[in-house]
This record gives sequence, structure tokens and C-alpha cells, in this order.
Amino acid sequence: MNYNKQVIYVHRYLSGDMNEEEETGFNVWVNEDPHNRKLFSDLSEIWLSSINTVSKNFDASAAFAKHKRLFDQSTSGHQISPTPTFRLFSLKPLMAIAASIILITVAWFVFFFNGSQVFNSGESQMAALTDGSKVWMKEGSKIEYTEKSKARKVTLKGKAYFDVAKDKSRPFIITAGELKVEVLGTSFTVDADAGSIFVKEGTVQVSYKDRLIKLSQNQFLQIDNTGSGIVEDKIFESNDLWFNESLSFNKTPFDVVVNDISAYFNIKFELPQGRDWSNCTFTSGSLKNNTIDEVITTLRLTYELECTKINDSSYKLSRVKCK
Repeated sequence: MNYNKQVIYVHRYLSGDMNEEEETGFNVWVNEDPHNRKLFSDLSEIWLSSINTVSKNFDASAAFAKHKRLFDQSTSGHQISPTPTFRLFSLKPLMAIAASIILITVAWFVFFFNGSQVFNSGESQMAALTDGSKVWMKEGSKIEYTEKSKARKVTLKGKAYFDVAKDKSRPFIITAGELKVEVLGTSFTVDADAGSIFVKEGTVQVSYKDRLIKLSQNQFLQIDNTGSGIVEDKIFESNDLWFNESLSFNKTPFDVVVNDISAYFNIKFELPQGRDWSNCTFTSGSLKNNTIDEVITTLRLTYELECTKINDSSYKLSRVKCK
């Protein structure tokens, strides 16, 4: 039984649209698998909350976010605790409305996960994909990402740097103009407009027209005007990228440091106004493997920083003491 059918199955139970025999079968289904119990518990919680709010303004966005959070937790390796036996709820008009709200909310949930993610550089330079991959788009670029059971697919317009999460069971496939790029997990740039690919790490398979080319670390492919592909061996220089890929600094002014961190983690910092940051510098090795909290802690120790977290993607710096 797929996820959609499971949701409908739970919906029928919650709305009381089952006879005694079906109810018995449902109880067996719930108790035979911890994931079934978890799903039933999550949807029951949304259902009970909606009963209390259905006469008011039911916040479908909040319910969706809540179920998504619970679903993410249930699929991230967290242990699922058994849930108590639930009695069959009596069918009342209010309950029927609440149960319908579940279908609407979860339909939204299913659409979100079965649909596509669209990112463009005008809204954010870095795109964090649901599979764990990261994409940094150059100005004017756009990507559309679709995640399926057997493949991860991206359509690229413009130029982007990909840091692809490894997944041997699902290749990562990029369509960029006439180019088709397939990898399992690596880092490289793709320029759809120029018809070029530059591999930093790993192996990339490129197909265009009738040709198939494999590229490895420090190899650059350029498609010329005649459609021929020229492969060149040269060192991938991170300095040529439009963002600080290694997130390392050498006597870098503080405002540039903050801008680089913002682009890398897709967050925003509000800096104190009216400051000259040219003599307020920062030096460090690569911070790319650190979390944003760890990076902020490093800055706090360096500058006696006072940093307030506004939300998950916004911070305010109210005090920066330069040395």
C-alpha cells in the first residue's frame, strides 16, 4: 500500500467510514508495523487539533509543516514508539470536516514531495536540495529539481556549481541545453550557455548528440561551434568560482567574510551600519565542513560578537569588536 492509499485508509477510519470487519482489519494493519502506527498517530494528532479549530480559522500551512516535520523525523532513523490503541471515533459532521482537512493537508504534503523544487539566483544564490546536494548558481541562473525513486533530475539554465550528495542507487542527472550530465556524487561546474563542464572531484559522464564522454578530476570539456567536444586537463581553481567554495579566509575584511558565509549557507546577516570594515579582517582555514552555528561561534570568539538569531535564515549582529 503506497503512501497515498495509507492516508486514505487512515482517513476512512478517523471519519468512521468503516464497518466492524474493516475496523478489525485496520487495527491489525496499524499494529503490524511501527511506521503504520507512527503515521496513524501523526494524522490523528492533526485530526484532533483540527476538531478544536475547525470552527475558527484552521491553519493548513501549520498543519502541513507539522506533519512534514513528524514525517521527516520518522524517516531519519529515529526510533518509533508504539502508540496506544485508538477507539473508533463517532462520525459527526464536525469530525467529517476535520477528516477532510487531513486529506487536503496531506494532499498538499504529497504534492510537495512528488513535485519539483525551483530555484533561481535572483532569490537565492545557493540551493539546498532535498537529497543533501548543494548547488551554487551564478547570477541569472535557474534550476528545477525533481527527486524520484530511481533518479535525481535537474534542469539547468545558466551556470552552476554542483556539490552532489553520494547515492549509488539514484544517479544525479542534469539537463543543460544539449548536454546531459550523469553522476553519483561529485563536485563540478556546468555552464548550459557556454556548453562547458569542469570537474573538481569525482567522475562525470556527459552525453550530447551521439557522443558519450567521461570526465574525471581536473578535466574541462568545451563544446565548440561545430559540436565537437574538446577535453582539456587543467587544475580546477576555486578562485575562479563566483563564491567562496572552500569558505577559507586570508586577512579578509569582515563584511566580505559575512557575505561569503551568507552565500554558502543561504542565510542573511544584518550588520551594524556606518562601519569601515577594511581594517577588521579575518583569517582561517576552510570552514566548509562546519555547521553555521560552529562558524558563528568561531566569529564570536574572534570578535566578541553579539549575534541574535531572528529565524532559521536570518541573524542580527549588534556588536563586532575588531582587534
